[in-house]
Amino acid sequence: MLQNSQIRKRALEALDGNWGSAAVFMLVYIVITFIVSNGGQICLSPLGSAWQALGSLASVLLIPMGYALTVGFLGFLRGRKLEVAGLFRYYPVGRVWILGVLTAIYTILWSLLLIIPGVIKAYSYMMAPYILKDNPEMGGEEAIVESMKMMKGYKMKLFLLDLSFIGWAILALLTLGLGFILLYPYVLTARAKFYEELKAERGECVKETV
Repeated sequence: MLQNSQIRKRALEALDGNWGSAAVFMLVYIVITFIVSNGGQICLSPLGSAWQALGSLASVLLIPMGYALTVGFLGFLRGRKLEVAGLFRYYPVGRVWILGVLTAIYTILWSLLLIIPGVIKAYSYMMAPYILKDNPEMGGEEAIVESMKMMKGYKMKLFLLDLSFIGWAILALLTLGLGFILLYPYVLTARAKFYEELKAERGECVKETV
C-alpha cells in the first residue's frame, strides 16, 4: 500500500486542472448544508422558529447528500466529472438512508462509552459508503460490516492521513474558512485513493459503477 505522502500526491495529481469543478461541487454542498442546519436561525419570517425546532432532523435530511459527496470524489478519482446534480441523486435510494442512519447510531452509541471508542468506530465505518457504491447488491448493514473488516489494521493509517492535513486546515481558517472549499476536495480525494489502495491490498479489482 502507498505511503500517506504518496496518497496525498496522487490526490493532488487527480485534482490538477480540476480544482474549479471540485470547488464548485464542494461550495454547493457547504451552502446547502449551512442553510438546512441554520436556516431557522437566519430566517426572519415566522417559519424561522419552526425550522429551528426541526434542527435536530437536519443531519438526517442531509444523509444522501453527504453520501453523494463522498462517492462523488471516488468517481472523480476514477475519471468522472463532478456534477452538482449528482449531490441529489441518492435521495430515492433506501440503502443509502439505512447506511447513514445505522452509521450515526452505532457511532453515537460507542461515543456514549468514551470519545476515543467513538472515534475508533467512526474510522472502522469510513469505507462503508465506497463499499456500498461498488456493490449495488449490498445493504447498509453489510457495507458497515465489510468496512470493519477492510479497516482492520488500517484505522490508524487513515487517521494519520487525515491528521496530515492539519497544516492546511490552519491555513484555511486564516482565510475565514474559505480555504476549506479547496481543502475538503483534497481530503476527500485522498480518502477515495486510500480506499482504492485498500482494495488493491486485498486483491480486489476496481469496479466501474455509475
